[in-house]
Amino acid sequence: MVAAKWISLQAPNYVARVDSSIAPFGDPMSLSFVTLAATSRRLLLPLACLALGACGITREDLALRDRTIDELRVSLKKAEDSQRSESEKHLAAARELETIRVAVEGECATLRAGKATCDAHASEVAAHQAHVVAVRQRLVAFRDRFAGLTAAQGVQVGFRRGRLVLQLPADLVFDPGSVDLKKGGKDALRAIGARIREGETFAGRTFLVAGHTDNSPYPVELPFRDNWGLSLARARQVLLFLTGPSSRPKEGPQPSELGGGVDPHQVAAIGYADTDPIAGTVLEQSREDQQKNRRVEIILDAAPDELLDLGPLP
Repeated sequence: MVAAKWISLQAPNYVARVDSSIAPFGDPMSLSFVTLAATSRRLLLPLACLALGACGITREDLALRDRTIDELRVSLKKAEDSQRSESEKHLAAARELETIRVAVEGECATLRAGKATCDAHASEVAAHQAHVVAVRQRLVAFRDRFAGLTAAQGVQVGFRRGRLVLQLPADLVFDPGSVDLKKGGKDALRAIGARIREGETFAGRTFLVAGHTDNSPYPVELPFRDNWGLSLARARQVLLFLTGPSSRPKEGPQPSELGGGVDPHQVAAIGYADTDPIAGTVLEQSREDQQKNRRVEIILDAAPDELLDLGPLP
């Protein structure tokens, strides 16, 4: 089939060659020459057709082959267009992925910065928790310094508002309406003073002596005029005894009685009257509440690093 197509394409060339080969035999414009050329054309064209027929190829075959080639070209063109479209899609997808990658890297950088901040915060929290534990242990150790006072002298030792409090019931320390210390109160204050003085536990620490009353009105005709005066006077008496000498000097004036021996620079006094009850309210108190509210407290003043919300202490 290829040979037949080649022959069909080359036949005009052979005709031209024949024309040129007979040109020397006569004037090309003569009748004989024209006749010869026409004869040669008529002979060659049938010969070409015979050759095609001998190869078994027809014009329909060639036309079919041409159509097939054209269809292949169209298919190739479609494939090329499809491939170009897919390539464009791939490029668009690649650009989108690059945009996503940049965004993800930005998010990762933000997360890393957030993690660093969280780690720093966690370190601060851990340090704060360790500090709270240390303060709790310190306050518990302070409380343990007064172990035994509850049973022996009737002193209640505990924590209130994050501070160590030694609570002495007023009935233990004073007679009703009086500011004169009773023997049981003096013994308790001497025991408290001894524990404050011993060792270095409370070196440099300060204590506040606080007087409290119940909500019963104080008779104005009596010396202290009101509950404020009574609570302050009682706190003053406790302070004076707590800071009195705990031993007799070898020389000089002798004290009438021995006190707690606490450094006066470590103690101050304050009166709350009936404004800070531990039972009932300022306005409403039962007899039992009033008995609990009549008290003197020796409070360990908090250091700056102890002003924390420690929660309940054991």
